[in-house]
Amino acid sequence: AVIKNPQKAIFKEMLITLLMSVLLVALTVFCFWYIFKTIVQQKKLSELKDDFINNMTHELKTPIATMTVAIEGLQKYNALKDPDKTQRYLQTSRNELTRLNDIVSRVLNVAAFGNDEVKLVKESIDVDELINDVIEVEKLKANKPVTIYYENKSDIKTINADKLHFRNVLVNLVDNAIKYSNEQVLIII
Repeated sequence: AVIKNPQKAIFKEMLITLLMSVLLVALTVFCFWYIFKTIVQQKKLSELKDDFINNMTHELKTPIATMTVAIEGLQKYNALKDPDKTQRYLQTSRNELTRLNDIVSRVLNVAAFGNDEVKLVKESIDVDELINDVIEVEKLKANKPVTIYYENKSDIKTINADKLHFRNVLVNLVDNAIKYSNEQVLIII
């Protein structure tokens, strides 16, 4: 037997083996790519979960701390003898309980709707009233001397926004300003 083109004959015999090898290499590369993509996605989900837990912890602790301070004020500083102070502390506690209830409701709604976008409930908000309420709550729960000045220079009376989220932004900003400042706190809004 004489083989005129030995390379062609060998290649013809090995064609199926070569094709299977290329297919297996391609499949292996695809599997590595898919595993890498899954790991990156899981890492992002883990970071989102951690951010969510940190944010919710902060959001839930704020009303609880405020109510604790209000109740402590009623107990320790004879606020029960001062009807004006009593009403102010009780109103602060009631507002914080309402806020806590709103936060829990939103968390449950987000969990119930899964991947759906969170819907903002926009309403007309009295800016001065909301900011003054946040200032009063933050002063009440602060464990160091706090002075907060507020001036509405633009004279905007109302805005159209989600009250819970807008209030949370303000509370977080003021709370962090107090937390990360010196012993004598001065905040100008």
